[in-house]
Order: sequence, then C-alpha cells, then structure tokens
Amino acid sequence: MRQFFGEEVRRTELQANLAPFFDLAERIHSFWLAAEKDLWREQSTLPNYVRNCSGLIDIQAIRKFRSVVEECRRGEARNAAIILRSLFETLLVQTFILTPRLAIMVAPDPKSPNKFRACAPSAKHRPAKKDWLSREFRAQLYVTFNVAQANKGMRRLSAGRKRLSKEVDKLQQKAGTEVAAQTLKDIGPEWVSIHKESDSYSGLRVGDLARLLRKDLSAWQQSPYHFQSKDVHAVNYTPYLNLDGGAITARYISTDREVRVVMHEALCIMLTIIFGQQRFVFRNRELLQTLHSFRRSFKALRPV
Repeated sequence: MRQFFGEEVRRTELQANLAPFFDLAERIHSFWLAAEKDLWREQSTLPNYVRNCSGLIDIQAIRKFRSVVEECRRGEARNAAIILRSLFETLLVQTFILTPRLAIMVAPDPKSPNKFRACAPSAKHRPAKKDWLSREFRAQLYVTFNVAQANKGMRRLSAGRKRLSKEVDKLQQKAGTEVAAQTLKDIGPEWVSIHKESDSYSGLRVGDLARLLRKDLSAWQQSPYHFQSKDVHAVNYTPYLNLDGGAITARYISTDREVRVVMHEALCIMLTIIFGQQRFVFRNRELLQTLHSFRRSFKALRPV
C-alpha cells in the first residue's frame, strides 16, 4: 500500500532509537517459535485437555505479539495497542485455565429464576466445595463458550430475516443437537445457561475476572487496558492529530515515546505468558534459565 508521508524516514529513526526494544522482541520471538514446546508439553503432568488448550493459547499469543511488534516497527503504536489489548486477554484466559485453584460461584438469576449467573467469591460469599473449578473444567468452559458464541452470532445475523432464519434453524438442527448434548454433558445446564447470556467464558466481566485471578492482572486491567480500550472503541482521537500553534493537521505516524510504551507493555505481557507456560505446563530448567536472561534484559529497558 502507499506509504504515509515520511514513513520510511520515521521507520528508520524508530528502529534506531528503540533498537534495544526491537532486538529483545526479536530474540524472544525467535526463541519461542523454535522452542521444543510440543516435547515439553508431552512431558507435562497436566490433563491432556488442559495441555491442548495451553498450546492453543500459545499460538494466539505468539501471533499477536508478532503483530504488535510489526505495527510498532512502522511507527503505528495506536493499532499496536489494540492488538496488545487482545494479547492481555490471551494472558487472562491462560491464567484462568492454568492457575491451580480457582472458585467461581453459580447462582440463580434474581431477574430470571430459570437462568443462572456467575459471580466471584467475596468476604461475605464464601465458595462451597462445588464452586472450586478444576483446570480441566475451566478448559472446557473456554472451548464450549466458543460454541455458544457461534450460535448467538448466527441468531443475531438471522434476526428479522425469515429466509436466513430458516437456514440457521436447519444448520442448528443438523449439527447442533449433537454438539449441544456434548456441551451439556461437559459443563452442565447451569453453565450452559450462563454462556447463553454472558459475553465471557468465565461468566464474569473482564475487570472482575482479572481481580479474581491476580492483583497484578487487576492493576493492568485498571490502567494500560483502560487506555488501550479507548483505541479499540475509537474515542482516543488526539494521537491522530498534530496541534501546532493553533493549527490542526493529521498525524499518521506515532512518536518514539508512544511506540516505546507499547513495546515495553508487549514485552512484559509476552514474557508473563511464557513464564506462565513454564510454571504450570513445562517446568523445564533450561527454559527457566533462558527466561531469566530475557527478564534481565527487559528490566534494563526504560519504559518512558
């Protein structure tokens, strides 16, 4: 595509000015892409279903991380921040599945007695034994939620369109019965009900889930995630403008500082994801040594 004015010059400047960030990102990406993860995963003591989900999450993470870095290389921090927000949610689902102990309470919805809702435990509402969800069950929630979202999407697409609605009915009758029966068996009627109404595999809002999982995830959701969401929802217009002496002109390329912040955040999240895989899945001593080396290099970087 046609480049923005001055893009080639700025790209060269950025990569020179922020060379330590891009060099570390390249080292992490190259190492993790070539690592013997399949072999390490086979040696894990986790249930097979959980291991497979961890592999699925890892693929998402490495692709999103690379996309963030590539956007930053050409001076596009704002679109990179949008992908970075998604990378954080990848970290969130990994933590949701792999953390050893996690409780989410299920209760009848006060507004609809035949439906259910999920809620996080609190000081006033302690979880019962049944509320502690195994890793395998959480992995099943993540996988089956995708089915619920597909059905919801098809229904929304066909709403108000009789012909399309009939086609959707045929498709769901043909393939949906068996899938629905298996889903009901895997997660039970209460969670099926929750997934039908919720926009989250956990039944919780992003902020509530982050708060439940770990303090640092909650802090991230309250700060960087908040600002990244402004880019996602197109309300953060100031980075796209130059305000110089009262004149307003278009700005197509991000500043060094904007790119540096996004790169620092991307490296932080990607390293956290890999450390999580190491801690809960691989437990490989050589991998841990390499990760400590990456972390030392990361700590030497200046975020702003």
